[in-house]
Amino acid sequence: MDTLFTPITTADIPRLNAAFQTKASRLCNDSAGAAVLWQSYFQDAAAEIDGALVLREILPGVGTVYSLPIGGDCCAVVGKLQTLAKEKGEPFRLFPVLPEEVKALRAAFPDLKAELQRDWCDYLYDAQTMVTFAGKKLHGQKNHVNRFRRLYPDWSFEEITAENLPEIQAYFEEHAELNRKEAETAIFEEHSVREFLKQYWEYAPLGGVLRAQDKIVGFSAGEVVGDTLIIHVEKADTSFSGAYQMLVNEYAKHFVTEGVKYINREEDTGDEGIRQSKESYHPLMLLEKYVVTIE
Repeated sequence: MDTLFTPITTADIPRLNAAFQTKASRLCNDSAGAAVLWQSYFQDAAAEIDGALVLREILPGVGTVYSLPIGGDCCAVVGKLQTLAKEKGEPFRLFPVLPEEVKALRAAFPDLKAELQRDWCDYLYDAQTMVTFAGKKLHGQKNHVNRFRRLYPDWSFEEITAENLPEIQAYFEEHAELNRKEAETAIFEEHSVREFLKQYWEYAPLGGVLRAQDKIVGFSAGEVVGDTLIIHVEKADTSFSGAYQMLVNEYAKHFVTEGVKYINREEDTGDEGIRQSKESYHPLMLLEKYVVTIE
């Protein structure tokens, strides 16, 4: 089976985009940016099998997992992958699988086992709510934005360009040095964001930068898949009061267009601080992801 799969790179972004746009699942996994950005961590590889695109990765604590096929006959391709895994003497697991997809798979594979992966669930928000920060639930976030505006009246938000990208790269290095964590995911994220900025134009993302007091205080980048704006990178200087809330709000204002109904701010990877932060914006829901094992 190993010969079927090839590690993905930025050169694969066009074909991944084409496949994911047809699926439009709202999961960050089903976006080219996330797949390539995290390739070094998950060791993502892709294969074309009977007219379907399948991704393979190494999920921490689980092992080798395969995506549900995009295109082709889903159950037939899953059955073929299961057979190939058996021939190698390996367990056959699918990830990420949504609850409704678990139900559909169970009709063909009644003995499957499904296990929720809480640390890898995506936070999905109403796009217009993130644009306005309206309502009692987001009153605190709006207060942070108003405070930022008062403290830093010279603030600005602009798109990432060829001219300001080197400055953003320098800002990221400073931010990484001041906020370095020992967790494995944090170490890989730092490496991944650094490489992302080096290859920025190959990703062709929607990127914005927040400034105050004549310096960068945050930047964010993502992409639109279907009706969802998926945010891959979000960094801000917490020494500037309200910088994160301002960045979240301004990014949404700038990049939420008529066709965008949701914002996906991806997973918390089990980091309690990130979890509390993402929950503080009151998501519409967690997009639950299951590992499905088929014996």
